[in-house]
Amino acid sequence: MPRWVVVACCLGAILAGAGCSREAKRSRYLSRAEAYFASAEYEKAFIEYQNVLRLEPTNGPVLLRIARIFFEQGMPLRAMQLLQTADLKPDDPLLRCRVAEFQLATGDRGRGRNELVALLAQSPTNSEALRLLAGSAATPEEVTNTMVYLRQFE
Repeated sequence: MPRWVVVACCLGAILAGAGCSREAKRSRYLSRAEAYFASAEYEKAFIEYQNVLRLEPTNGPVLLRIARIFFEQGMPLRAMQLLQTADLKPDDPLLRCRVAEFQLATGDRGRGRNELVALLAQSPTNSEALRLLAGSAATPEEVTNTMVYLRQFE
């Protein structure tokens, strides 16, 4: 057998093994991160998510989880910076509520209310979104529109 075939087979085996090892690491990190996140151990979850990002820097779901951790730990600016830098569009209802709440608190009421209305269109009984929408009504028209919306659930 030619020497180059042996070398190519050895390199292929090494690369295949390295890929499996990398994927196994990513899977272990992600599994631990999700377990920590579910039990609200955000510091530990953050470390494990960071480990995942070292292997896969553009993992959107992991970046969204980190943004949610930032919100849960009272760091909304970091969360919003992460969402904007990575150009992420969250689909997690609680994270979307936090984004809307941040927008409302920083004076971007139009975008905040629009986000809440869009979220409520997908999940009409989301109590957090309903609370934020009701609390953000400032003009008589917004109060009326919010009341009309809330009456749908009576």
